[in-house]
Amino acid sequence: MENKVSVTISDEAVTAINEAINTIIQNLPDLINLTYEERKSIPKMGDKTVAFVIKNLEYAKRNPRVVPEFLDMNEFEKDALAVSGLHGVLVPIQQLSEKLDDTTMQAGRVRPILLH
Repeated sequence: MENKVSVTISDEAVTAINEAINTIIQNLPDLINLTYEERKSIPKMGDKTVAFVIKNLEYAKRNPRVVPEFLDMNEFEKDALAVSGLHGVLVPIQQLSEKLDDTTMQAGRVRPILLH
């Protein structure tokens, strides 16, 4: 059976990684946690949707007469830019998380012991 992973992580590396994570958390003080129900009810935004929202913001800024009165343009711009910025942080962190999960899963895989 092929051994796909052979990982050694020093205590120093774990400390440095946790410090880096804390730096990220400190730089994103307004992050929130949603309930399961809230997560289910909110539409999800992928790359194409984020691009669509940013284009709508640009269009609305150039054509304020088409913006509905109920829309607070300052908040729309703030939210749209937040989504764009957060998405730029989220994607690489999701990729890292997937690699961590896959490596942990592979390293923890039980190997059968062959008895003769």
